[in-house]
This record gives sequence, C-alpha cells and structure tokens, in this order.
Amino acid sequence: MQSLELLDLSVNGLTGSLPSTIRNCSHLSFLSFEINNLSGGIPKSFSQLGRLQALHLNKNKMSRDLPRSFQNLSMLEILHISYNKLSGNIPTWIGATVRSLRILKLRCNSFYGGLPLNLSNLSSLHILDLAENNLSGSTPSTFGDLKGMSQNRNISHFLYRISYSGLSYNDILEVNAKGQVLEYSKALPLVISMDLSSNNFTGEFPEITKLYGLMILNLSINHINGSIPQSISMLHELSSLDLSSNNLYGIIPS
Repeated sequence: MQSLELLDLSVNGLTGSLPSTIRNCSHLSFLSFEINNLSGGIPKSFSQLGRLQALHLNKNKMSRDLPRSFQNLSMLEILHISYNKLSGNIPTWIGATVRSLRILKLRCNSFYGGLPLNLSNLSSLHILDLAENNLSGSTPSTFGDLKGMSQNRNISHFLYRISYSGLSYNDILEVNAKGQVLEYSKALPLVISMDLSSNNFTGEFPEITKLYGLMILNLSINHINGSIPQSISMLHELSSLDLSSNNLYGIIPS
C-alpha cells in the first residue's frame, strides 16, 4: 500500500499498539485512528511520513511523550491527539520545524510544564486546545502574535480540506464552547478558538487581546490573577468567553 494517500480507521474497536510499518505508506497525507482502544507510544517511525498533513489519534489510550522525530513532519497542518494518556512537556519543535499547524488539539492528557515560546510562530493556527492537562506558568507574551487568530476568516479564502490525488477530504472536528461540544466540518475554517482551561496557569491576564478574530476563549479553572483588561472589549467576534474559577478582581470591562 505504498501509494496510499488517505487511511481512515476511526471509530472501530482496534486494540494493541500502532504498527510502525505505516512508515512504508510514504504518500500518506491523512491518517486517522481516532476513537479506538489503541495503547502504547506513538511510533517514532511516523516521522518518515513526510507528506502527512493531518494526524488524528484522539480518544485512545496512547501514552508516553511525543517523539522528537516528529520535528520532521514539516507539512503537518492538523495534530489532534486529545483524550489520551500522553505526557511530558509540549515539544519545542511545535512552532520551530513544524510551523504549518492550523489546528493543535492536545486536550485531556497529562502534559506538564510551561508553554514553549515557539508556539507563537504558528502563524496559521486558528484552533488551539490545551485544556485539561497539568500545564503551568504564565502564557507567553508572544501569544498576541498568533496571526491566524488576529483577523476574521473568509471561507472563500480558506477552504479547509486535505487534498489527495486531485480530490479532497473534508475534516470534522469537535470544539468545546458554551458548555457543550460543537461539531464543525465545512464551517471549520471559520472557527477561531483558544482553550487553556483546567490547567495550572498563573500570572496576569495573558496578552491576547489583539487576537481580534477570536470567537471562543476559555481560560477557566486556572490561577490567573489581576484585572480583566479593558481591551478585551475589542474582541468583537467573541461568542463564548469563560474566565470562571480564577483569581481575577477589579472592574468588569464595559
């Protein structure tokens, strides 16, 4: 199957570990094993999939850390590994050698430590979900430089599809907002979301009030202190804002 460009084995009852021999499918651009019962670490050999654009491993029982060799996946646009048992620091290669990410979802794992400054290099990022981990420290001041979140999206300028053999594959993703899980497919390109909730972030309100395209912002259940900046009122696209369960004080911006 060396000519295979799309492999979707999602929503099955697959068990055991991921086969390292998938590296032989060197033309893969889309790979999904989401919603199975797979366990063990992510094979280092996946890094040989140099054409990979989308990797979905969410809702399994994957463990250990992200392989350093993933720094070779320079074409990766979607990394969705939420709801596993992965741990370690968020790798610095995200935003260094892997800079094409549009969607980064690491939700509900056991990642710890601070946020790497390199994340701010992800100029195309429009969905960032790091919720329900053990992350700590303050959010980098450079977060305000995330260009993909600083302007409104136009569906005619940004069709979110993975192409293979002249065809395309519409991706479907869940986004947590307004206390519920919303599913997006064709409208996915228009969603601009940041979720850092249920971690151990500290310090003052992050410098993200110039991300004018933000539609969903969730910083709840952390240890953020200080006042809510008046400039948050400039985020006109916000439809969901959750700052609950922090240490904020002062006047509510008008």
